[in-house]
Amino acid sequence: MSERSVVRPIMVEIDWSRCGFYGGCVSVCPVGAIELAETELLIDETCVGCGLCLSACPVGALREGTKGTRGAEGLPCKHSPV
Repeated sequence: MSERSVVRPIMVEIDWSRCGFYGGCVSVCPVGAIELAETELLIDETCVGCGLCLSACPVGALREGTKGTRGAEGLPCKHSPV
């Protein structure tokens, strides 16, 4: 029998001082959980916490953290920098 790795969903935090609304996170999200508006980045409850958005951000505005959304287990992260 082979061993399986357990991958837990991560929580995504947005660093508004770095976010330039480039949209790389939107295009890489496999479940379409990220929406980019003119002054908002919305991560909804369909997020599975895979972390692909973290590496897709060219300025490192998304990071693993303790606030935000944790996949389907967490609340939507609907914040704006204002």
